[in-house]
Amino acid sequence: MIDRKELKAKGKAAFMANYWKCVLVAFILTLITGATVGTSYKTTTTNATEATNTESVTELTEAAKANPEVVAIVLGVIFTIILIIIIASSLVDIFLTNPLEMGCRSFFLKNSDDPNASLDEIKNGFEPNYLRNVKAMFLKDLYIFLWALLLIVPGVIKSYAYSLVPYILAEDPDISPKDALKKSEEMMMGHKKEAFLLDLSFFFWGLFALVTLGIGQVLYVGPYLKATDAELYKAIKAGYEDPQEYTEA
Repeated sequence: MIDRKELKAKGKAAFMANYWKCVLVAFILTLITGATVGTSYKTTTTNATEATNTESVTELTEAAKANPEVVAIVLGVIFTIILIIIIASSLVDIFLTNPLEMGCRSFFLKNSDDPNASLDEIKNGFEPNYLRNVKAMFLKDLYIFLWALLLIVPGVIKSYAYSLVPYILAEDPDISPKDALKKSEEMMMGHKKEAFLLDLSFFFWGLFALVTLGIGQVLYVGPYLKATDAELYKAIKAGYEDPQEYTEA
């Protein structure tokens, strides 16, 4: 049984021992993992605003009736631009964002044992196994996405099942992408609920971050949460490698 209070205490201690580096890495991690949400919100808001502009809609309708060929061309161009943006965004996510996320997780894992952990740990996502890391993180996202198509809940469950992949890749340079995903699933068996409850225990810290307009998120909540996530991985790993010792603890 995982002791949430102990994990959070260890995470807080590790974070405070290397404060500014943890703040910077957590900010990067929050930025890259939250970029898609921000973009989607902006797009949705823009579309909603345009949809409420009755005059513009009327003008477009009249133009479509008068020049159907021109409208078809314009729509084709718009569709092509949107497609290019989606493809470019996906490529950035696969080849840059995912390895960067792994590197940030690697930093927090290293920082758990070394209060002088270097920012160079972030490079672990790019070297020496860049293509392996890209493939593993891509498969993780793909499987979560496919499970989410069934319903939201299966997607959430799988996101917890594969949540340890970045740490596994960081610690084992020889493991294959498929084995990393398989190992994460095995390690998380019986721990997904505990991981969820650990995240839930940060609920009021999330409210604090909102009240402070994100300042609290950047300077405290973000690095505190990310450091605790690294402690969770270490605790689960200890139980996975030595169940008897883990149970006694």
